[in-house]
Amino acid sequence: MPSEIVRKLENKERPMGRERREVIRLVVGEILAIFPTPGKKPLSEIAREIVSAYPQSFRDVIEDQVVGSGYDSITKQLQSRIDNLNRGKTSLYLKRQASSTSEGEDLLTKTMTLDTYGCINWQPQRLPPGETVETQKCIQEELKAMHRNASKEVKSIEKKLVATFYTQRSNIITGMETNVLVRVAISI
Repeated sequence: MPSEIVRKLENKERPMGRERREVIRLVVGEILAIFPTPGKKPLSEIAREIVSAYPQSFRDVIEDQVVGSGYDSITKQLQSRIDNLNRGKTSLYLKRQASSTSEGEDLLTKTMTLDTYGCINWQPQRLPPGETVETQKCIQEELKAMHRNASKEVKSIEKKLVATFYTQRSNIITGMETNVLVRVAISI
């Protein structure tokens, strides 16, 4: 541990935010060396021990009143640090298998990373199979007509939106302004 932090702890002074985060980094490094996925209970126990060893430096106090258990904030910092270090290793970041087949082409299986916000194809490379620019425009016309008629055919609308995803994303990726996109959508 850096000597400045050790000096502050020995003098019963509160470490500055940067120093406190350094302590958290060091403690979490030691924890993860022993146990890669600690739960809240062990972290809470470790935080309690830290606060009991250095109460003047780490206890949660507001106007001479102990807040909560006195070690809630350090528990939260330990949890956050571990969550940040383990980001990308959880089930939310699992990969899915995507396969592509066409006549005369071998079965190609590749792994696509799944974005946690749900978008797995934010920059499509080509039109979907069997689609052309003309069919895309035709489907967009149908969507506009459905909108004008206040169509309630949700499944049909969803299918058409999925079918025109490539064109929509291509227009957005090219950097078109919103008002230009609206004009393009109206004129199609």
